[in-house]
Amino acid sequence: MLDISKYKSHKYLCSVVQELHPKYNFDATESIFDLCIRMEYEDWVKLSAAIKYPNGVIKEVGNE
Repeated sequence: MLDISKYKSHKYLCSVVQELHPKYNFDATESIFDLCIRMEYEDWVKLSAAIKYPNGVIKEVGNE
């Protein structure tokens, strides 16, 4: 089973992984490309967004 305890600071990513784990049974040795192939499109979009924005927030960058 995938150990997400080291990602506790990434709350959105943890919640998405916990939501999708029963459906897809993630493995720590499985590559991200294998997940992309076997997941449904909507679930893949959700997981890839969680990987890109692990806290669920897009931070603004100020103009200086």
